[in-house]
This record gives sequence, C-alpha cells and structure tokens, in this order.
Amino acid sequence: FSLPFLFAQDPRGSITGRVLDASNSALPGAEVRVTNVATGVAASATTNEGGRFVIPYLPAGEYSIAISATGFKRF
Repeated sequence: FSLPFLFAQDPRGSITGRVLDASNSALPGAEVRVTNVATGVAASATTNEGGRFVIPYLPAGEYSIAISATGFKRF
C-alpha cells in the first residue's frame, strides 16, 4: 500500500533583485522596502555584498518598492 506524494501550491511569491549604483557597481547594505499597495503591509531586506536581495513570502498583489542607502537619494 502506498500513497502518492502531493505537493501543495503556495499562493505567495517573492521579489528578488540587485541594486547597482550609477557606475553599475553593486551596492551592499542598501535597504529595499516593498509595500503592498492595497493593504499597506511592508517588508524589507538589506542587500548583500553583491547588491542582491530577496524578499520572500509575499501575498499576490501590487507592490511599491523603495531603496535607500547612505550617501544616495532614496529611489
């Protein structure tokens, strides 16, 4: 007797990316903040030494993104 494996689908997603400066160099330590437009719920991450970030487990929806780093204008 055996049962088949069932895999549940997760309705959440993630936003990943890389933050670069004007000279295309990685920007480590930048704060990336995403805000769900409909609910106002926000989540954030800090970029690693390669300028990369991941913000996981986000409900489906429209998000605004803000990036800030010392010495740079908020984008």
